Amino acid sequence: TAALMRETLFKAREYMEKCLILRRYFENPALTTDVIVGFPGETEEEFACTEAFIDEACFYETHIFKYSKRAGTKAAAMDGQVPEPLKTERSRRLIGSSSSAPQGRCLWRSVSQGQTAFIRWGIQGNM
Repeated sequence: TAALMRETLFKAREYMEKCLILRRYFENPALTTDVIVGFPGETEEEFACTEAFIDEACFYETHIFKYSKRAGTKAAAMDGQVPEPLKTERSRRLIGSSSSAPQGRCLWRSVSQGQTAFIRWGIQGNM
């Protein structure tokens, strides 16, 4: 829905602000993320936003997983299951764009000095 999309975009901006704060105070922090592509109901527009966010965030590493249906979960019963070939295509697109980031416009000289910060965000509930 449009409301969920606005909420997600707000959370993405909030997350990006936290990344910028870490970069302001730590030299070359190794920010990483995990992404699940093909969650039920994921639209092309939502995926494009994810792709743009990952490009802008310039993560040190991005771990990309295709959603897989698990019996007994709410997500398994949801409408809008994304076809496997589309999940594979989206996964490949993210892998391609994220793997080029550190060698391209994102210059990483070193991993942070053993300091770790965790930023967690996402949808609440048992999905």
